[in-house]
Amino acid sequence: MLEMDEQNYIFGLREYGGKSLNEIAKETGRHFNTVKKYADREDWNTEHKARKERVSGLEPLKEVIDQWISEDMKRRRKHRRTGTKIYNDLCASEQYSKLLTVGKHTVINYVSRRKKELGQKTYATAMYVLHPLGSAQVDFGEVLLATKNGGEEKARELVLSFPNSNAGFMQVCLDETKESLCEALQRIFEYIGGVPPRILFDNMSSAVVHIEAHGKRQITEMFMRFTMHHRFKADFCNPDSPQEKGNVENKVGDLRRDYLMPGRMIEDLDASNRKPLGAGKAGLKREH
Repeated sequence: MLEMDEQNYIFGLREYGGKSLNEIAKETGRHFNTVKKYADREDWNTEHKARKERVSGLEPLKEVIDQWISEDMKRRRKHRRTGTKIYNDLCASEQYSKLLTVGKHTVINYVSRRKKELGQKTYATAMYVLHPLGSAQVDFGEVLLATKNGGEEKARELVLSFPNSNAGFMQVCLDETKESLCEALQRIFEYIGGVPPRILFDNMSSAVVHIEAHGKRQITEMFMRFTMHHRFKADFCNPDSPQEKGNVENKVGDLRRDYLMPGRMIEDLDASNRKPLGAGKAGLKREH
C-alpha cells in the first residue's frame, strides 16, 4: 500500500491534472494497476491502522536537490538537469554519495514531483488573486457565546467564503480540531448543494501537521481523506501571509458582528448549525 501523500499525488494527477492512467504510471514509476487503484478510487473514508512514520531515505538530500532544481529553473528548459542527471551527480559527489541510500528511481520520482511543485507555485498564487469562479476560502475565528448562568465562553466560528460572489457561510464549533473542521465543511457542502472545486486554507493545525523545509506540507490523514472523498483541491497560504485569503478574513469578522454579538446564546448547537449562519444574507440559498 502506498503512503497517503503518494496516494494523494496520484489522485491529483488524475482529478486535477487530467492525465491518463498510462501517463501517471510513466511519471510515477508505479505499475498501471496500482495507479488505477488510487486514481479512480471513490471511497476515501476507509480507515487504516496507524503506522509508524517512516523517514524517507532521501530526506538528507532533499534540501540540496531542491536547491539544484531551483537553480536550474533560472536556465532555459534544454539546459536543466534531468532526474537521471541529478542522481548521477549525487553518486559522483564524495560528500553526497555517502548519504545516498535510495535507488535511481526514487530520486527521479522526487525530482519530477518537485519540479512541478516549484514551477507551479507562482502560478497558483496568481490564480487566487484573480478569484476564479467557484473558488472558496476557509478560516476559523474566535467568538464569545452567552452561557445560562449569565457568563460567556469561548467558541470558534468556521467560515467558508466565495470571493467572486462575496457569499459566506458560518458554522459554530466548540474547538478547531480536524473533526470539527471536516464536520463543519460537510454541513456547509450539504446546505449549498455542492463542493467548491478549489479551497484556500491557512496552515491550521487541524489540516496541516507541519511545513517541511522546502515548503511541502504534511497533511493530517483525516483531512486528506476528506478532500479526496469530496474531490476538491486544498491549497494553503504561504506562512504568515493572511492577505492571501483576505476575503474570508473579512467575512469572519462580518458574520461574527452580524450574528453572534453581543454574546448570543445557542442552546442547541447541532440544530443551529443545520442552517449555516450567514447563508440567507449571502443569497446563494434561501429558506422558503
